[in-house]
Order: sequence, then C-alpha cells, then structure tokens
Amino acid sequence: MTVSRFLEEGHLNRLHLVVAPMIIGSGRPSLVLPALDKLEEALRPETRVFPLGKDMLYDLVFA
Repeated sequence: MTVSRFLEEGHLNRLHLVVAPMIIGSGRPSLVLPALDKLEEALRPETRVFPLGKDMLYDLVFA
C-alpha cells in the first residue's frame, strides 16, 4: 500500500510496471486508489515502453 499512498499524495516521480501475458488468478492488488467519477480525472503519466521478451516494461513518469 505504500506505493499507492505515495502516488495518491503526489510524491511519486517514476514507476516501473511490468505486464506479462499470463493469468494466475486472484491475488494482492498492485495499486489501491480511490474511485474516480470521470475518466478525465485519471492519471496519464508520460510513458515509455520497453519489450522484455514476451513481457512489457512501462516506465511511467509523473510530473
């Protein structure tokens, strides 16, 4: 929950996310943030994408 709190409070500058094409069932959520009323309120960080074999690394930069 620490990363979620830093992101929610605007103290996160950069985040690396790796997405792998596999379905492993339920587990712990990676980020827990308040629900949004409008899609326009969603965070849209500057993003670079790097392939890692079949996986993808997303380098997210929060201004």
